[in-house]
Amino acid sequence: MGLKDYFKINHQRAFLVLFLITLTQAATTVYTYLTSSQLNALS
Repeated sequence: MGLKDYFKINHQRAFLVLFLITLTQAATTVYTYLTSSQLNALS
């Protein structure tokens, strides 16, 4: 089963999964950006 087949079977679930993956990566990036200066100050 490829990505195209997954989109054909269930559009809403596929977009929800892609949205959640993108949201998780964005949250990780923001967390790293916010904590990097604090970690540098400690070291």
